[in-house]
Amino acid sequence: MSADQADDRCPYCRSSFDIVFVKFKISGVVMIASCPNCAIVSAEECPRSKILDEAKRLASISRSFWQGLVSRMDSLNLRFRYVLAFLIAAVITAAALRHGAHVYGGISPAEIRSDAIMAIAVALAIIVFRRKRRALSQLTSFRRCSGASITVQGRAKPQSPVGDVIER
Repeated sequence: MSADQADDRCPYCRSSFDIVFVKFKISGVVMIASCPNCAIVSAEECPRSKILDEAKRLASISRSFWQGLVSRMDSLNLRFRYVLAFLIAAVITAAALRHGAHVYGGISPAEIRSDAIMAIAVALAIIVFRRKRRALSQLTSFRRCSGASITVQGRAKPQSPVGDVIER
């Protein structure tokens, strides 16, 4: 008699067990069997599945990843969160506008694409122009505050504290 057959028989009268109840759990299966002659009850827990163990391992890895991500998000700068939320809202708004222009306006996707590329070029030109103008205005305000002007050779020429005095 093998070890598997010995587990399926009563240890006292050697008759085979009858299955009385099978309970399915997330962690495995429990089988309750009894001997028809002796009325001995045996509860046998079936071995755990390797698939279930692997799923639990992957779940714990995934859980730790998301918990780490949330803790890193808590430490991020509030300004970054606002920028990220603004970008997500901009993408959703652009998608809604593109859909509305195509479906309700009758504009083809190719025309929408070319118009969007032109709008991006115009927006970049405006940004570059404003930055140059802002840098120029900061440079002139720096000159006024420092009391020196930059000459052609790059040397500083002292200015009069009263203002520009005409030299004769």
